Amino acid sequence: MEQNREKKLLFIGFTVFLPVLLLTVVEFSLRLFFPSLQNPFVVEDNTNGTTSYTINQRYLEKYFPVNAPMVPELKPTTMTAKKSDRLIRIVCLGGSSMFGTPYQMTSTIPAIVQKQLRHIFPQNEIEVINLGAAAINSNVVLDLSKKILKFSPDIVLIYMGHNEYYGPDGVGASWLEKRFPSLIRLKYSLNDFALSGLVSAVLRLVNNSGHHDDINLMKQVSQQSTVRLDSKDDRWVVDNFKSNLSSIISLFQSHHVKIIISDVASNLIFSPFISDTSAGLKLRLHDLSRLHRAIDEHNVSQSYELASSLYTTDSSNAFIDYALGSAELALHKTERAKYHLQKARDEDLLKFRATSKINDIIRSTARRYNVPFVSTDSLFSSKSPDGIAGNNLFREHLHPNTLGYYYIATLFVEKIITTHDLPHLQSFTGLLPFDTDSLGIGWLDLAFGDIAIKQLTTHWPFLDYHARTDVMDTSDVELRKIATEVYARKISLVDGCNQSALYFRQHRQYDNALTTYMMLRDRYPEDYYAYYNTAVTYKEMGKFDKSVSWYTRTIEKDSSFVPAYVDLALLEINRGKLDNALSHLSKAEHLTRSDTENALVRATIFYGLSAIEANKNNFDQALHYINTSLQLAPAYQSAIVLRQKLMQFMHK
Repeated sequence: MEQNREKKLLFIGFTVFLPVLLLTVVEFSLRLFFPSLQNPFVVEDNTNGTTSYTINQRYLEKYFPVNAPMVPELKPTTMTAKKSDRLIRIVCLGGSSMFGTPYQMTSTIPAIVQKQLRHIFPQNEIEVINLGAAAINSNVVLDLSKKILKFSPDIVLIYMGHNEYYGPDGVGASWLEKRFPSLIRLKYSLNDFALSGLVSAVLRLVNNSGHHDDINLMKQVSQQSTVRLDSKDDRWVVDNFKSNLSSIISLFQSHHVKIIISDVASNLIFSPFISDTSAGLKLRLHDLSRLHRAIDEHNVSQSYELASSLYTTDSSNAFIDYALGSAELALHKTERAKYHLQKARDEDLLKFRATSKINDIIRSTARRYNVPFVSTDSLFSSKSPDGIAGNNLFREHLHPNTLGYYYIATLFVEKIITTHDLPHLQSFTGLLPFDTDSLGIGWLDLAFGDIAIKQLTTHWPFLDYHARTDVMDTSDVELRKIATEVYARKISLVDGCNQSALYFRQHRQYDNALTTYMMLRDRYPEDYYAYYNTAVTYKEMGKFDKSVSWYTRTIEKDSSFVPAYVDLALLEINRGKLDNALSHLSKAEHLTRSDTENALVRATIFYGLSAIEANKNNFDQALHYINTSLQLAPAYQSAIVLRQKLMQFMHK
């Protein structure tokens, strides 16, 4: 009997163990032979003997259906592998507003936070990782939070709440996932396996024949589904957000990572997308049509009268609340106006803007966990006419403009300074003011934002919305072409920056060129070429001291970049600093000794050496060097002129 029981248990154990063993073998085989099936969170890079990690732009694929025509991307931010004591690593989590939509580079919350902190703490390395992305919600942020812990963040900044309804596994979650939300987290964990990658690859091949010409991201993630306030879907989303936010905070606190969280702001002046008329077939449709007409004609008194009358019939219609609030605002009844405009936002059936409930949860959860909290919603109200956040700080319904992003970033920075144990502020002179030049917000980033916001607002669910532009409509055709090609990904952001900066230099718009190069240095701090072009620009401006400083920084970034040595040496010759010039040219000559392809570069080096010797009255040596220069490049005009002068002087 006992023996039979043991055999039965052994059989059951073997039956369970065998599939697990088989799956394990398959998983490791796929990882070994088909590494492309994996979707790593970071990609390791070992350039110049230094190891760094770059966020994988395509990592978000795991959260979206395999047949999704559009999948948002993460920014490919780079982190150093070896975290020094001087490094402060800050991670920014959230949706498209944290990502920086519609901007791409330095107009974003993370970029401005980084700029401000580098200004405040010049003695420290500041690394700000942007993990914001369009269309992601707290389900995704919770999963990303677990991934980022491995990289030892010092501070985490959170700005999220707008995508809770339509982000991954929001209202579109399955019945089972809504009953057991832990299944969502399990699904995300399984999606990290190579076996899952294989299944996804096969499904993509099967579904690759579909056409989605009329799909944009807002339409895709929402599936045009509407959500009524206080409905079952609404309650599920709100409860799930509350649970996720608590889990995110608990996760970081348990690992002693400091957190700052903000509530979210939205444009209250923006008309709701879809209104709910189901509250009563008794709604007077004729009067509703008259209300639309009165608003179009800017007839405030009639709008107020009709909206007030209709409100008694249906007090849950977003458009009626919006019309009533807009009329009250025009009549300077600001408190009532704000009440109705907030209500209109909450009652909008397309829940692309976070409702008041979401912000209430953010505030109460921050209090419960004693987390430092900042209120973007309150700040935007205080910075807006009549205390109602509107088009002065937004590009459309919820994405801030550059000033709005500056305000949010400043809130976070001020809270970092006051609540965290960071290096002593010995030389703190205050925050950088809102100024595109000092913040490194270049023309191309503003132009990209103009194009992106126009593209966004010309598709569903926007109707007759005319987005304002910052720079695109007033710029030259050549510049607009560069921005359009960057947006269409015909050229890279880096190439677009360099092309636009060159345009500015050619047109003597040097401040715009310098701001563009600053934008590149902020985004790609190890890219020596932006430092080099900064030096060249200052030289073209006649600011030679600054030019020398930037040439020196270029060499510090890349000690093998010959043009920096040569340009710096020629500049030093003109400044009479011959020993410095000789040192730079000697280094350049050594670096190019085996280079047979760049004859003109070596010719320039010997031209410079000749000029040094001529200034020291060593004319024979100067003649030797200039002859060497002309042997390398017989048509080198500057060398020809210098040789003629040397010959004339030597034959006097």
